[in-house]
Amino acid sequence: MILTIPENQKNNGFPQSILNRVSMLKNLNLPNIVGLQAVMETEDAVFLVYEHFHTSLRKHLANPEFLNIPNWKKIFLRQALSGLAFCHIRKILPRDLKPHNILASVENLDVKKVKPSDFSAAKTTEPPLSPYSINA
Repeated sequence: MILTIPENQKNNGFPQSILNRVSMLKNLNLPNIVGLQAVMETEDAVFLVYEHFHTSLRKHLANPEFLNIPNWKKIFLRQALSGLAFCHIRKILPRDLKPHNILASVENLDVKKVKPSDFSAAKTTEPPLSPYSINA
């Protein structure tokens, strides 16, 4: 994922929004949450390197063969909700959960891994509270 640094913040160090996202992802180190592998910076952008997945739940749902996998709903729910529960324990609220943001690894009609991924809209419930948190 490429995050561009706004022109007015280029000489002021790392933007706070990017620092928040990186620190949140570093705090969410669990097998059922997409892993942040590296953070690289240039003058104009910050690159976040995540673990690789072929596709999302959204694309799997469009595949009729996928819907024939026995117990696929239970497998997906168990793994996705496990990741979500860990977020809540860490006082992080992912606010953009949808099939497009849940990554899935399926091989030979066997579900291997399911992980929530996009934490760009996530908020923390620990002080200091951000303007769009539940306590605002």
